[in-house]
Parts: sequence; structure tokens; C-alpha cells
Amino acid sequence: MSFHQRGSSGVTPARSRTAVLRSINARGGRSAHRRMSLRAVGYSVRGDPLHVIRCHCADCRKESGSAFTVYAWWPVEAFEMSGEISSYDGRGFCPRCGSRLLDTTHPDTHIEIRIGSLDDAPFELRPEHEVWVKRRESWIPPVEGAAQHDEN
Repeated sequence: MSFHQRGSSGVTPARSRTAVLRSINARGGRSAHRRMSLRAVGYSVRGDPLHVIRCHCADCRKESGSAFTVYAWWPVEAFEMSGEISSYDGRGFCPRCGSRLLDTTHPDTHIEIRIGSLDDAPFELRPEHEVWVKRRESWIPPVEGAAQHDEN
């Protein structure tokens, strides 16, 4: 199973990504479990995620400005969004504040959400996989009980 896949490089028009996300919205209900709310974008997800992953790859490090990123996959039918996102290479951002919110590279199967964008921390979403551990900083301990993957 590949935990991290980017689309082709280049700018993806926000309108096409938004259209994909709006079609995803039509499949789900409105029973919000977790959400991120800014004036420009809001989203909700229902139920528990399919996977929670901590990633140390170069892309995650660069885009987060940190040593790793933690994200979770929810089935598309559990996801609902309002507002417009900006998008680059499948990465969704809040157009107002620039916060990294989600990936839209697998719109038929799941939505990858950066758990730092969720309201009401702590969420108790513990990673069960840790990827690109060969790039993990020596001072960062492994997630206890999580499967360790050298790469993807």
C-alpha cells in the first residue's frame, strides 16, 4: 500500500479541484465529527479515519516547515466541504490564511487531511503507520506501536 502519492507537478486550477470536492460533498451527510473552520473554508468528516500516518518525506518536511507531518485518510463519503480552496499539485490550501488542509489526489477513494487543521485538539488520532523513517531526525522517537516503513 502506498501511503503518499503526489499528482503531476504544476498548478492545478482551484476550480477543477473544487468541482471534484463539491461532487464528493454530494455523497455525504452533515453529521460532523471533525472540522476545520475559517472564514474562507470549512470542512467536516464523520467517523474514524481509515489510516493515520506520520510522514518524514522531503515533501512533507518542506510543505510543513517541520520535521514531519501527520495526516489521516477518511473515505470520501465521510467528507464534506464548504467554501473554496486553493490548490497546487493536489495540495489544498486555505486561500485566506494559506493553511495546508488536505490532499485531493485520490478523490474516488479517500481524502487526506492534515490533522493539525482540525478543530478541538487533542483528537487522540494516533498514527498506526510511520513512513519515510529513514529521513526521521534522530531526536524524534518512533510512534509506539506504529508500523515503521523506510519509505512509502
